[in-house]
Amino acid sequence: RWQPALKPRIFHNIHTGNRKLINVTKNLTQSYRDISSLVIKGNMIVRYDEFINNPLYTSRTLALTTFSTNESGILYLQNRLQLGKFNMDKLHRQLLFCPPKDKIEASLDGVKQYLNLSEAQLRKMVLSVPPIIGCNFDSNIKQKLDRLQDCMKLSNEELRKIVMLQPSIIAMSFDNNIKPKLVTMKEFLAFSDDEIKKMVVRHPAILSLNFANNIKPTLDAVQDHLNLSNEEVRKMLIHKPQIISYDFDGNIKPTLDALQDLLKLSKEELQSLVLNFPSIIGLNFNYNTKPKFEWLQLTFNLDRDEMLELVQKQGTLLGVNLEKTLIPNVAFWKKCLSDRTDTEAMIEIIRLPREWTISHERLLRRAALFDQHNIPRLCLWGRSSYTDEKVDIWINKWVEQNCEGS
Repeated sequence: RWQPALKPRIFHNIHTGNRKLINVTKNLTQSYRDISSLVIKGNMIVRYDEFINNPLYTSRTLALTTFSTNESGILYLQNRLQLGKFNMDKLHRQLLFCPPKDKIEASLDGVKQYLNLSEAQLRKMVLSVPPIIGCNFDSNIKQKLDRLQDCMKLSNEELRKIVMLQPSIIAMSFDNNIKPKLVTMKEFLAFSDDEIKKMVVRHPAILSLNFANNIKPTLDAVQDHLNLSNEEVRKMLIHKPQIISYDFDGNIKPTLDALQDLLKLSKEELQSLVLNFPSIIGLNFNYNTKPKFEWLQLTFNLDRDEMLELVQKQGTLLGVNLEKTLIPNVAFWKKCLSDRTDTEAMIEIIRLPREWTISHERLLRRAALFDQHNIPRLCLWGRSSYTDEKVDIWINKWVEQNCEGS
């Protein structure tokens, strides 16, 4: 009934509010056994908090509350979100207590309507940030999201995307966490408001990282390793903000070292490659980058310099799925160029590498559209990456010209 915490758990924010809290520090005479006895007898919930400001002096605080877990609230939450035993156990481990049904319902309904969520999306959000069920929507969640939207000049859809990708934002303090981080990021590399906005929309996890302990050390290490200017780092982050989240020693440096070793790159060539295609830093070298380079070399009989030139020309090749896109697309174009020798066909295919980077399913749909209008598939060469609107315009012009000619 009371969900006592049998093991110490981290509880970072102790809010007094209308909860009856007892702070017990190590300076008091009570032993932890005495405190445990008090908690059990009083049907209370205990959480353990440890802040280490100085390695020599550790501060410990126990927070005891008489708030009990509401049975009707648990049943409502379980039924509404269709939660099984595994997910309910997960919630129990993360929640200090479960509020009553009416409070949960008001919070969930408010979030669902405000962000235009489906029940499945709402369920995913609650499992990611369980404390949301105990937050007042109007006085807490809505105010926080409104301020974030106003500060970054976000559209409703952009705000929705950010919260869906990083639901923990709901639990963050805007004044003490989000806003200072945005200001520091902006000042660090002279980002404009629009650039910061684009980065956060593309990678909302930025808001959950600590600038001094996570973001700055990673960027400093990347900058030193590749000998980049502040402007080059700025442009790289605008293109690939996810780099901020990577661990330099455990992720970035091993990837760059393996890439440099595979292609025998100089420091200048490695720098140029990363600046041209920053996403290469986030690709798995053994399962992604290396197999693609080996396939390119074997398929087109490229030497090291030719392969490097190709990647510099069309870096997105490395971000495309090899089995599902590159291999079938090259086979498709080779068949379209069947009137040429294999050597001639491959020379023509490698001339426009962007034509093999689009989705294979999309390529087949375009080919079927050309077939419907009796347009040779080879006419799609150089146009497969067109937008749907541009393709329709081109097809209409082709049909008109051929009708007039006939």
